[in-house]
Amino acid sequence: MNGNVTVELTIESKLENVELLTDWINTIMEGCSYPRKIQTKIDVVIDELFSNIVYYAYPDFVGKTTIRLEIPEDRSSLTMVFIDSGEEYNPLVFEDPDITLPADDRAIGGLGILVVKSLMDDIRYERKDNQNFLSLYKATT
Repeated sequence: MNGNVTVELTIESKLENVELLTDWINTIMEGCSYPRKIQTKIDVVIDELFSNIVYYAYPDFVGKTTIRLEIPEDRSSLTMVFIDSGEEYNPLVFEDPDITLPADDRAIGGLGILVVKSLMDDIRYERKDNQNFLSLYKATT
């Protein structure tokens, strides 16, 4: 793929679709010659965020999620946007768990988002037109 590339995939928000989503993104990243170590980080992010959408955005029914990839011509970065019409949910407003505490003393939740934050260079959330937009930026150089 040459030039700036923006592609989207809309899928049902079901856990069994995480593999389909991961394969789709990996195929695009391979076609754009992204390093494998970047793909591995993106795979972890996909698994965490897509499962959060399944459980929290659509707790009572199966909705749809759109994933948008924005790839600059020089492949110096990757922007991935998760878009859903589910319950308003901003994972960035919660305090990071205290990982210095023993596991039994920690509050439940938050570790997955903490991992996502550590793997990405920038994360932004916006609620617009009754949709959640979670944008993730990763520099690749």
